Amino acid sequence: MKKPTVAVVATLAFFYLAANGQTITYGLQGSSFIAQGTNPTEQGKNCNIAYTISYSQFGTPGQQAFNRAFGMPPHFNGVVVNHPTTWDYTTMSLSNVSWSCT
Repeated sequence: MKKPTVAVVATLAFFYLAANGQTITYGLQGSSFIAQGTNPTEQGKNCNIAYTISYSQFGTPGQQAFNRAFGMPPHFNGVVVNHPTTWDYTTMSLSNVSWSCT
């Protein structure tokens, strides 16, 4: 009786992981923050990404945190956030990036 239970649990765990296979890749491209998302599932997803950009503006260092919400339709693969800035890209860095989808 224990073997079928283990098999059912393993099957459900695999389905759960496969059903939540969204990925987000991100980075700075020039002076813009770009995030690309992939949603291979049959369901649309609501997502959120938070990030901090550090920069130097006319020699004065600064830092600003951002939080962006976006949706990903089923079977989506493309840009989900395109956030241009006016800061000099040679002074920019990215930190504290986190994201989630539900």
